[in-house]
Amino acid sequence: MEYSAAVQAIRLSVLFLIGGTAIEAQSRSNDLAAILAKLLETPDAVSFQLRQYLYQRLPKLPSPSSAQQWSAETRRIRKHLVDDVIFHGWPREWVDAPPKFEDLGVIESGHGYRMRKLRYEIVPDFQSTAILDEPERLEGKVPAVLNVNGHEYGMGKATEYKQKRCINIALHGMFALSAEWLGCGELNSPENRHPAFPLPAWRSGTDSTRHLNWRNAKEIRGYHREPLRIVI
Repeated sequence: MEYSAAVQAIRLSVLFLIGGTAIEAQSRSNDLAAILAKLLETPDAVSFQLRQYLYQRLPKLPSPSSAQQWSAETRRIRKHLVDDVIFHGWPREWVDAPPKFEDLGVIESGHGYRMRKLRYEIVPDFQSTAILDEPERLEGKVPAVLNVNGHEYGMGKATEYKQKRCINIALHGMFALSAEWLGCGELNSPENRHPAFPLPAWRSGTDSTRHLNWRNAKEIRGYHREPLRIVI
């Protein structure tokens, strides 16, 4: 018994000493400030080394020798972007669903542009709203700009700076689609929030906003029924 008690006492003493040493060895920010202030490399040297490392690993850009090869590469990249990125993980019935929208009327400004109110489906049975700013005088095909602001939870598409931007785009002869974002503006009201919509996307490794962006672009094409050049 006496031997066991002595061994136990020694063990406790060793643990106490180790613990005390560990506590004393802990560093404070003030102690390390002077040591860490000394640079091992200058920022320029680090930046140069990083660039050289990355340059050696950049894939070479394709260099097609004819217009046909350029067109084939364009189709390949577009197919990869659409199928493997934008629509990755989404049901085909959603992807292939035709645009469905309602024209709710026009607001004439009398100042070179008009605003068209739209209600449409992002995906089947999931509706949203948008304002399409148009030039008063349309001739032939024109570019279209998709305005996809987020984080304006209260005002949404009615936010002043967004309205001014879209009006300016229309005054320069282009379409400007101002779409309501998830959880913002009209989609922030209790009956329209759709809080569970992104969950299946996250669980399947997709991004719900990709489909929203692409769907909005399809709405512009669907409304005008002819090819347009879309800018996001």
